[in-house]
Amino acid sequence: MIKINSVIKGECFEVLDYIKDVDLIVTDMPYEDIELGWVRKCFDSLSECGSIYVITDSRSVAQLKLEMDKWGIFRNWIVWCYRGIARKSQFYQKN
Repeated sequence: MIKINSVIKGECFEVLDYIKDVDLIVTDMPYEDIELGWVRKCFDSLSECGSIYVITDSRSVAQLKLEMDKWGIFRNWIVWCYRGIARKSQFYQKN
């Protein structure tokens, strides 16, 4: 049995199978993960008013957004704004 207001640390597929009615899931998307089956498991574990926060980067954000749209309602982006970081790059600065 899981105590109320607990933090559960573990591998997604190991813990989400027995957790239901979760109000908040915060997860860091595995680096260059092309398998997004965990997204549905997260939505299946949420309570009716629950939320999911996923940390990712620009390489996978589009694919993740499409997958999340299949199972829930997307509300907002939270974007880390890099200021004052001078980088020599062939790409535009992310801000």
